[in-house]
Amino acid sequence: MDRTFHGSAAAMVAMGLFLLLSMATAVFLYRTEGWTLMTFGTISLVLMAVAGFVDTLTARVVLEPESIVIVRNLIRREYARMAFVKASWSKGESAALLTRDGEWVKLPDVAAGGPSMANALRAWMAK
Repeated sequence: MDRTFHGSAAAMVAMGLFLLLSMATAVFLYRTEGWTLMTFGTISLVLMAVAGFVDTLTARVVLEPESIVIVRNLIRREYARMAFVKASWSKGESAALLTRDGEWVKLPDVAAGGPSMANALRAWMAK
């Protein structure tokens, strides 16, 4: 049975509100001042907010019986369970996995949080 970790609903709502606020600001600036440097700056902020919102909606970690699927920034990566030797986290950071090659694979921030995710990863690796 697969276990899936998604971003928190609060993060999704916050990013959605930020996107709407930045869009409203861009429209307001265009209608009141026309094409100014501030309008272009706000439009670029809207584009970054769209990218952040899409990433918040699609970021996930799926623990399958023999592999882990990590989706972040619309990029999907799959690793075999045997490729990892250690799961860790530190305060203020998301969980990370240490590969047999000595490389750290950082996981996206998901609703489970650092300690919970690290514990779930340790249990998954021990199977």
